[in-house]
Amino acid sequence: MYEEFGHSVEPQTGSIPGVAHVLRRISALMSRQFGRFELIGEIQGLKKAMSGHVYFDLKDTQEDALLSCALFRTQAQALKFQPKDGDVVIVSGELNLYAPRGQISFVVRSIKLAGAGDLYAQFVALKEKLQSLGYFDESRKKAIPKYPRRIGIVTSLRGAALQDVLKTIKQRAPFVNVVIYPTSVQGEGAVDEILRALDAVQERREVSVVLLVRGGGSLADLWCFNSERLARRLVDMPVPVVAGVGHESDVTIADLVSDWRAATPTAAAVKVTEYWMAVLERMDEGTKRLQRVMRSRIEQAQWQLTQFDRIGVQMRYRLKAVRAELNQLADLSGAMQRYMLNLDKRLERCSGKLAGVPAARLQEERLTFERAEHRLRSLRPDPTAALSRIEQLESTAKRLFKGEIAIKRERVKALSSKLRALDVNRVLDRGYALALDDSGRIVRDASQLSVGQSIDLRLAKGGARGRIESTRLE
Repeated sequence: MYEEFGHSVEPQTGSIPGVAHVLRRISALMSRQFGRFELIGEIQGLKKAMSGHVYFDLKDTQEDALLSCALFRTQAQALKFQPKDGDVVIVSGELNLYAPRGQISFVVRSIKLAGAGDLYAQFVALKEKLQSLGYFDESRKKAIPKYPRRIGIVTSLRGAALQDVLKTIKQRAPFVNVVIYPTSVQGEGAVDEILRALDAVQERREVSVVLLVRGGGSLADLWCFNSERLARRLVDMPVPVVAGVGHESDVTIADLVSDWRAATPTAAAVKVTEYWMAVLERMDEGTKRLQRVMRSRIEQAQWQLTQFDRIGVQMRYRLKAVRAELNQLADLSGAMQRYMLNLDKRLERCSGKLAGVPAARLQEERLTFERAEHRLRSLRPDPTAALSRIEQLESTAKRLFKGEIAIKRERVKALSSKLRALDVNRVLDRGYALALDDSGRIVRDASQLSVGQSIDLRLAKGGARGRIESTRLE
């Protein structure tokens, strides 16, 4: 005889069950007996597979016992926290028997931190209490300064939140000073450390706004930010507090009580530097606009110089052509002189022949010849005078073009110097300062200021904030 799940069965020839048959019967019995249920234990040996499934062992918190667990990808993606080794959790699911190995495991359908339900109930109760006291009312919250010169950061020195905040402030407002008030942001004693850091902020009075930040985590990890003592201290803070605790989905009492709630630590840094960033963007845009205008003027002047150079080249070609024409005139003059000499010789020969011509006719021929000679002489050009005139014109043209080109070059140099002088940073380097009122507008006239008003000064290196004691309108 043998026992089959509590019943005596007589063995029959050929009816002895195989291993697979037994395991199937065990699996069916587990399904009927247990179904879906919850159990509590400590996570050990957690592994995340490439497929997205999560595998771990669940250790009994009192005795020496382990149960293999599998959390499939769909359920793992729906978790609101990241489970890790050492977490005490409550899992819900059903038992599963893996026949090829005869191994029992637990298929997890949902998982939550043990005690998280109680913590959430405490959170809701405290939230309702503080809301009834008006701690969350917008009317009592302090305004965030638009142009803080010094920012306080209350957080852990070892957290990634601090590096994210410092990087963001450096990128958006590198001239703003930062003061760090280190504290724990998780675990026992964290609330007391945060309170001491806030006390230091109030006593030292060296910052105009405080960032209370830390990275994300479970409800238990962030529990120190759900303290009623911390909430009351934040309400009494003399300087505005911007809270950036956890991720966007994480909401703590500190977030609700603070003067401004940011979704993340980086968002908190963006909030306190948003007006500084706008001022820098306006200044950069103004500088770029001035540079575009001056660059356009310089390009226009350079184009004019190019045109003058082109005209100069054309004038040189023209002068060369005139010289060629003068050379041709000189050759023509020589030819005419030779022609006149030939005429003189012919006249002499004719005089001999005309010796027997009557005097009256000879006189008539002579007068005709003299008129012709006079006419020829009047038509003959003077090459020496023409060359002198051309040289004078060439000298005058060169002098005029050289002077005009020199003037244009000096103008280009002046425009370039003016462009460099208009650079805001160069102006600040010469000892000047840029004054901004509380709205970020540039102060150009003392009539814009009033006694007791605060102003920000931007210097070549860093800046300062001051208060007007008196004004002078002269």
